[in-house]
Amino acid sequence: MKSRFDLLFSPAIVLVSMLSSATMATSAQTSGSISSAVPVPASGENSKQEYDLGIKFDTGSGVPKNPAKAVQHLLESAEQGYAKAQTALGSHYANGLGVPQDYQTAVGWYRKAADQKEALAEYCLGCAYAYGKGVSTNLEEALKWWHKSADQGQVLAQYALGRFYFYGPNPGETNGVNYIESAKWLRKAADNGSAGAMNNLAFLCEYGWGVHQDWTEACKWFQKAADMGDSLAQANLGQMYECGTGVELDKIQAYKWYLISARNGNPLGRHGVWEFDQRSAINNEQKALAEKLADEFFSKTNAPKSAEHFN
Repeated sequence: MKSRFDLLFSPAIVLVSMLSSATMATSAQTSGSISSAVPVPASGENSKQEYDLGIKFDTGSGVPKNPAKAVQHLLESAEQGYAKAQTALGSHYANGLGVPQDYQTAVGWYRKAADQKEALAEYCLGCAYAYGKGVSTNLEEALKWWHKSADQGQVLAQYALGRFYFYGPNPGETNGVNYIESAKWLRKAADNGSAGAMNNLAFLCEYGWGVHQDWTEACKWFQKAADMGDSLAQANLGQMYECGTGVELDKIQAYKWYLISARNGNPLGRHGVWEFDQRSAINNEQKALAEKLADEFFSKTNAPKSAEHFN
């Protein structure tokens, strides 16, 4: 049943995803050895200008994409104490982008930025402690930094906390699971626009785990996430329509959402399509209509084919 919750929670997989695409994307949107001393933040324009140049070379915005040049500019900014540059530079070291991969150096830069209360750096530092990259694994430290970040409204940290409390410190065991806390943080992340959190919150609403059971509310969040392109939510929404749970039973809508999910590569969506076809659950005319609706979804939306699960 938890397969309908985004259960790809392997530490080895999660760390690279969170410290790479999540970190660099968020840094872009905000458009060596390291001493242990925290530098005094620079107040001049130069540090921000160097950071902006670094992000341009990271993203290829107006210049050819060049991770090595990005590092040069980010380092210039980071050494002046600019927290966003320190965070972005940490991401480069964590992923070997323009520099040799070095988790310890990455953690050093994350810590400098986190000590300045940079929310994204706090989140990344929590990830490092959670999965023992550059530091010894320490879940208490991970939670401490995730909470600091989440309390500042950092959606990735809110989502991480929601998932942590859902699975507990040892996935597969019930010790440490706290569905009430999970629902609390997933709702915050969902309200901040995380499609993955919307899907997971919907799952909790569907089964009444940590929240009052409410199938209509579950469908609302599945729908929001599905419209954003979350392939798992699309499959889950298909199941709700197939069973008439929280919405009026509608096999055409069910097949449509299974088909959209399947086209986005989700195995639950592919299974839904296969099962419908095996059972001849809808006739050819209904199937053609569902396919047309699926085509219209992709033609009218700019939603990505998969949303941000930690995979």
